[in-house]
Amino acid sequence: MPDTDLEYAPVYSIKRFEKDLLVAFDEGGLARWDLEQEQYSRFMANAADEYITSIVEYDGGYVAGSRRGLYQIDRNLTKSEPLKLQNTNLSVQQLHITSIAEHQGTLWLATMNQGIVAIAYQDESWQLLHHITKKQGLEENQIRSLVINDSGVLWIATATQLMQLDINTLQLKHLSHLTHWLNMEYHANAMALSEDGSIAFGGNQGILVFNPGRLPVQSFNPPLNLTAYQVMDETYHQTTDQLELKPGQSYIAFTLAALNFLSPESMKYQYRLKPLHENWQTMSSRQLSLSQLPYDSYLLEIRAAANTSQWDGTVFRLPIEVTPPWWWSPLMQSVYGVLALIALVLGLYYVHRRLLSLRFFARHDSLTQLPNRHYFQQILKQRMLQACRQKSPLALVYMDLNAFKQANDQFGHQAGDRMLIHFSETVQQAIRHTDFLSRLGGDEFVLILDQVEQRQAIVQLIERIHQSLQQGINWQQQHLKVEASFGISLFEPSAPVSAEELIRRADKAMYNCKQKQLAYCFYQHTNTP
Repeated sequence: MPDTDLEYAPVYSIKRFEKDLLVAFDEGGLARWDLEQEQYSRFMANAADEYITSIVEYDGGYVAGSRRGLYQIDRNLTKSEPLKLQNTNLSVQQLHITSIAEHQGTLWLATMNQGIVAIAYQDESWQLLHHITKKQGLEENQIRSLVINDSGVLWIATATQLMQLDINTLQLKHLSHLTHWLNMEYHANAMALSEDGSIAFGGNQGILVFNPGRLPVQSFNPPLNLTAYQVMDETYHQTTDQLELKPGQSYIAFTLAALNFLSPESMKYQYRLKPLHENWQTMSSRQLSLSQLPYDSYLLEIRAAANTSQWDGTVFRLPIEVTPPWWWSPLMQSVYGVLALIALVLGLYYVHRRLLSLRFFARHDSLTQLPNRHYFQQILKQRMLQACRQKSPLALVYMDLNAFKQANDQFGHQAGDRMLIHFSETVQQAIRHTDFLSRLGGDEFVLILDQVEQRQAIVQLIERIHQSLQQGINWQQQHLKVEASFGISLFEPSAPVSAEELIRRADKAMYNCKQKQLAYCFYQHTNTP
């Protein structure tokens, strides 16, 4: 027999099973009270870690819900084990169970912060069947009481809301619009199901008793009306079919009311502003303010529900036109687009020209604008390969100005630059457009002549250049002579040599000219003109 001190121990919950009462104490103890003997017949001191809130019979024993999860307890109150789920990471021992309802082997658990959990013993272990929270449509995750009737409908009381759940389809229906006038806060595990099917829930306003068969089938959402709207500092107590915001009007506000309703403070409102918002947004009150809307055409939609989350009432619709200033009109935007396109084209053109300029100066001499040494070496190799393919001879003329250093020292670098430019222009006027003239550096130039079948043609070209150079240049009232020595090497496809060798031969022929004071020399083993 239990200790007689149980008569004065604080009791948290009581559940009747036939001729016995199961009595749960504040500190987790559990005792059986024999109604016939009117005394305690069994007692378990630590049936649960915390106080037991609800008890149901299950598989020859009991399942008890507590502030710290679920416990399986044998019928003799000698053994208690924490209940664990095998197919989920959800920890039952972390749940604060407020109420338990059993139907056809499934336990429906009301929790203080995790909504509703449905479990069953299957395949020799406890399995999670359903977990229903706000994401699945609950008004809130704090569930106070559960009652299930023979029709398979689970009646749910949250802290302030009343709902029902079809356990076969898991379809939720919100019923608080029927009891909003009570302003009830429901208590944990305060519920009952009578023999005639009536359901009772207890709370701070007493007991709510109703017969589910007599409840209205449809909910009522009252019509929604615009009572006032504000544009900047001006308020208008009138309705409007369309609203136009002029430039500078960046703030608007609306006040709405759901008429013919007993408890307007329990109304819920949602809005969406197409095309800015395609999904419904929750409003904190019946007032909505909008600011800094981009220039566009909008459709404002607002709906209200009688605290049921069943948004089946009339939707308030108001077209809104945010007019742009003249400088942002469609015409001006087109102008801006054209200007931007022109700027882009000009920018790309400038970049293209800049890249071409950089490429040109990377391959050309800045003074004479002639190809430089690096570019010449590339072209020479190409021309030599072309000569081999076409079996056509090629001539390389190496040119060096005579007495250039003396003139440069005597008359200055500007005079020397003018002599170099005069020489390059004279040679360019005398050669063909297919010939290639390059400045190697200083007063050294090279000339590539394609398809020269006879030496006489080369000689005639050099004589024309000499004759043109005789005119000289005038510099600061001085007449400067411009003369040059020409060294010529021939490239024969039948006896090819490297580009370096061809340049060396032309250079050697040019120095032979200078030594013998001749106008030109062909490279020969005997070095004779």
